[in-house]
Amino acid sequence: MSEESRESPEEWTRIVNYLEERSAGVLENPQRWDEGISLNPFLYGEKTEAESDLAHTLAHASQCYKERKWEESRTLFEKVISSELLSRQGRGWVYFFIAKTYEKEGNAEKYQESARKSYDVLTGGTPLFTIPIRGPEDVRKVLGKEYGDFPLYGFFLFSTFDLDISNFLNEHASWLNNSSGEDILLALFENPEKWGRGWKEYWKSRLGPEFDKKYEEWSALLPEDRDLAYSIADLLGIEKNMLPCIVFVKSFADKEILCVPLIQNKDNYRFYFEDLFTVVQEIRRIPAEDRFTAFQKKWKIVWAKWILPEKIKTYTKAIQEWGSTIIETKNTILSIIEPVTPFIAPIKAIISK
Repeated sequence: MSEESRESPEEWTRIVNYLEERSAGVLENPQRWDEGISLNPFLYGEKTEAESDLAHTLAHASQCYKERKWEESRTLFEKVISSELLSRQGRGWVYFFIAKTYEKEGNAEKYQESARKSYDVLTGGTPLFTIPIRGPEDVRKVLGKEYGDFPLYGFFLFSTFDLDISNFLNEHASWLNNSSGEDILLALFENPEKWGRGWKEYWKSRLGPEFDKKYEEWSALLPEDRDLAYSIADLLGIEKNMLPCIVFVKSFADKEILCVPLIQNKDNYRFYFEDLFTVVQEIRRIPAEDRFTAFQKKWKIVWAKWILPEKIKTYTKAIQEWGSTIIETKNTILSIIEPVTPFIAPIKAIISK
């Protein structure tokens, strides 16, 4: 890495700690590599031959690393780094363990180069920004894909009582952008005042003279606007005990949604969303008509570890089995959402791959 691009010692320490935490336990448990492979969602509990070969190579590379065979381990990891079967998380892990082999050999420059690639893959690697939207006219901009065309759109539905999730989303908006990636456009009823300076500077340069007026409108959002979630839940056929939740939409011309309840334990929010958006990233290229089914089959694998059995009993049978539910709506999503959303704040992830 050049001196100009090298981070400060404090920033580099933060990056390394992030990578160490994200990859903890992977080398010790070869089965963890399954989480880094984009397994075929239509073969629940099974692997294709190619997926099995990839898992075997990753496990072999891990074993070589544990045996201190740094070059052999690195060669195996480099062999699979470009595999289309690796998820974003898996590719990030591979880059990091390549970095670790260089660290063990005392090659600091190569270590930092590969570690930076790992961090860029895992977090998106580019500055990410948020933009609030207010009123039907601005909603139409989202629906008209002026902010991008996404495989999935997600709406956070939570009320004034759900302070833990509200606080998390406000305090970690930038991190959430990095986690969700370019595969989903997220929206929520929330004042963006705590979303940081970066997004403000970006959208000021993009919107020009219009920005000051828009920012004044966005700043008028109040906590009670969160309770609009109940109106949308009723119109979408979502039971109130499923809030807080995320509602996924493939197209605003559809009459079908996917509802995923959010966990209650705020200490696990970060890891929960990492799992959730990893699944979203893995199903993004699946044909739209199969995307929700694919999501359910993959999400089912990780659902149980986040929801206690006692909590599962309070949900519908579909939620208990799949951790999500597909709901047929009476009208198109556009006709339902647009009239009842005077305030919507979407979070857009701008990620280069």
